[in-house]
Amino acid sequence: MKRQARREGWAEGKIEGIKEGEHRGKLEVATKLLHSGIMTLPEISDVTGLSLEQVSQLQEERKATAK
Repeated sequence: MKRQARREGWAEGKIEGIKEGEHRGKLEVATKLLHSGIMTLPEISDVTGLSLEQVSQLQEERKATAK
């Protein structure tokens, strides 16, 4: 019983870690695309799968740190 619960917990943790890594990767790609200036916000949203709001927020954060 304890082994099963431990295995299930490990599997859930692994899945969450993969999801977090994928999300961080999307944020990194979006940030690089914003920096390059070659794509519009909707295009970046479409390519990365992030919402337009998330991409806009990244752009605002980038502007704030550039000052």
